[in-house]
Amino acid sequence: MRQSSEALATCCAANLNHCSIRGYSRYLRLVSQMLVFPEPSTPRTDWMGWAEPRVNFLLTSTLPEAIAGRAWVNTCYGRFPDAGGSVFARLTSTNDSDYATALDELFLHECLLQCGRVTNEEGGRGPDFRIYRGSEYLGAIEVRSIFMRGDWSEELVLRDPVNVIFACG
Repeated sequence: MRQSSEALATCCAANLNHCSIRGYSRYLRLVSQMLVFPEPSTPRTDWMGWAEPRVNFLLTSTLPEAIAGRAWVNTCYGRFPDAGGSVFARLTSTNDSDYATALDELFLHECLLQCGRVTNEEGGRGPDFRIYRGSEYLGAIEVRSIFMRGDWSEELVLRDPVNVIFACG
């Protein structure tokens, strides 16, 4: 299931203009329903090696911590608006920076859901999230991660050197 879903996701993401509305709707349903991290079929109870990408812990480990981590990510991702599948791709990335920043976004999204309706504004056209309570616009959040690539962090600091704290109240 996962491989066929990823193949469809790759197809639609790469050829979005060529996908029919019906095919794209099917893709959106698959992305929202699929597990980011299914349970591994082969038991692995040892800890990860230093050279392994961090994502391997959730992909391959059968330790209780990995089981709990997979359950959390899968549950949170089910509520995450990821129409294009970019966060899914980063959550399963072997690039540790991509993986960690995607986890940060997922965690922040979960926290923001307590404030109201959260929309994902990925794609470089605005902040990562906008928050609404009813029709009232509460604010926007650009995720800054300690795991971000250096050049991204520097660019964000140049654009907005003041850290703004957004509190839901």
